Amino acid sequence: AVVHQAANGWVPVYANEDRTLSVMSIGFLLSDRDAAVVWRGPKKTATIKQFVDDVLWGSLDYLVVDTPPGTSDEHLAVLESLAKYNVDGAVVVTTPQMVSIADVKREINFCQKLKIRVLGIIENMSGFVCPHCSE
Repeated sequence: AVVHQAANGWVPVYANEDRTLSVMSIGFLLSDRDAAVVWRGPKKTATIKQFVDDVLWGSLDYLVVDTPPGTSDEHLAVLESLAKYNVDGAVVVTTPQMVSIADVKREINFCQKLKIRVLGIIENMSGFVCPHCSE
């Protein structure tokens, strides 16, 4: 997938023929998709702002932002960039592992401190059984 630059912003990658599902990823901007992205805070923050402000999203029903676990600069940058759009809230995703659940507890606390309503929690992979250890 390739991101194109238009006169007034980036054109996202469309995931379907009807162009009703659009996607943007740092991976689309890298010349080597297998390369690690090793950026410090200011560069990451600027890229997040660009993804919110400079991508030609069109009319949106939902905007899904996939962030790493925890409560880092990326989370603050996303919320700051989206503040002018009156976000309805956050949906938090976890997996059944204790480390993930602990991260999600901190994320919920983060949302509460920033007065972001938690709309729901999704437990991903809840039915997954490891083929090696049966857990």
